[in-house]
Amino acid sequence: MSKFDEFTKKLGDFVDKAADGAKDFAEDAKNKLMIERHEIEQGKLFKEYGKNIYETAKQGGNTTSLVDELKVKVDEIEEKIAELKAELADEVEEVKDDVVDAAQEVKDEIVQAVEKEE
Repeated sequence: MSKFDEFTKKLGDFVDKAADGAKDFAEDAKNKLMIERHEIEQGKLFKEYGKNIYETAKQGGNTTSLVDELKVKVDEIEEKIAELKAELADEVEEVKDDVVDAAQEVKDEIVQAVEKEE
């Protein structure tokens, strides 16, 4: 295989990895959107339960059950958010490493080709 063919193949591999990276970034965007939705849901819970807790307390009622319910629901959302953030961090690192490795290979091939030409 000629050096040009090898270089072309390496460049093609780099482009493929970059395309895979773009797909992964699309998945990352989806995860970010899901995180945002969970945070909005959490905000709605705080507003809804906050109002109910206030009204119950104002009438002299016991708010313990409402607070306990809120805590359970918020904890569930926090767990989902933490999972999504962990997935996001892992995916970003994996894509970054793959693209950097592929770019280094292409760079090395270019340097070798230029050195041979001189």
